[in-house]
Amino acid sequence: APQDGEYYLRLRTDSATVDTNYDLLLTLDQIHGALAPSGQFDYTVTDNAVQSSASAVVYNVSGTTINGSNNDEIIIGGATDDTLKGFGGNDVLIGGGGNDALYGGDGIDRLDGGTGNDVLDGGAGNDLLIGGAGNDTLTGGLGADVFKWQLADKGTPGSPAVDTVTDFDATAGSDKLDLRDLLQGEIGSGGGANLEDFLHFEKSGSNTVVHVSSAGNFAGGYAAGQEDQTIVLQGIDLIGGFTTDQQVIQDMLNKGKLITD
Repeated sequence: APQDGEYYLRLRTDSATVDTNYDLLLTLDQIHGALAPSGQFDYTVTDNAVQSSASAVVYNVSGTTINGSNNDEIIIGGATDDTLKGFGGNDVLIGGGGNDALYGGDGIDRLDGGTGNDVLDGGAGNDLLIGGAGNDTLTGGLGADVFKWQLADKGTPGSPAVDTVTDFDATAGSDKLDLRDLLQGEIGSGGGANLEDFLHFEKSGSNTVVHVSSAGNFAGGYAAGQEDQTIVLQGIDLIGGFTTDQQVIQDMLNKGKLITD
């Protein structure tokens, strides 16, 4: 019968001359279906070889806290609320279902909240943050981060998903909004540029609110009934003295802050 306590798994190679590259796959499964799958799981990969590299893939059951290590990891949450922490290394954290909390830590990380209302924090490094479906809160942390939206992440016209970016850096060459998959049929530059049909910018207090119609249905001007995604950029003014959406869009393109097709 399974018992509580600490369990150890040791992998060893006796070779002193051959480089050893390996992946460690850990699968957490619920053996007894009647037991609530909750708790905390920690693991450590210790690699003393000079030229070896270690990575780990962790699949966990729902309702769990997973603490990573300083190595590169792929940590995948379950169907309910999870807390995934990458710490060091270049990690991939995928929340899955539920309202998840993802913390990248150091390194160049990819955080994907999945469904639910998730909280993502990239930490240090140039990270990629994807909130997924639901109303998510995204913090890039240190580094030049990319905040990405996909078509499946949006709400419906008139009932948009609302995501909040807490620390968007508006200076040139830093953080970016990647809307390539979200916007359908947009033309970012040239004579047929039409991004103002997709994006409307509004100043709200100290925030900039980006109203999005993924289908480009703002062609006759902003219409709340056509909005299916809202992006709140906290504490930042992207509008300044501009008077049209096209001016704001062009400024973002010039500074490399907006990625479109």
